[in-house]
Amino acid sequence: MEIRATPFRRGKYYLGHKGLIYAEVQLGSPIPIESDEQWRALAPKHKVTCASRPYKNTFGFGIMKLNRTRKFGYHHPRGAISIVRYRRT
Repeated sequence: MEIRATPFRRGKYYLGHKGLIYAEVQLGSPIPIESDEQWRALAPKHKVTCASRPYKNTFGFGIMKLNRTRKFGYHHPRGAISIVRYRRT
């Protein structure tokens, strides 16, 4: 599962870190994670190591398809948080 604080729409997204895109992912519909007990029960699916939900509103997304891509750079707009539209660098 991909864990986020916002219930994005299901669909195609890119996964990146520190200015590089690493993969293209097809995410399923958001699943609200409403308690710390539910969070811990889902631990084998999300692999996040904290004992309680990381966000006040926490959502899990099933990973329907994942394709590693050739790494390429992107520009992360200053102050942007969470999902952003990217520009190749």
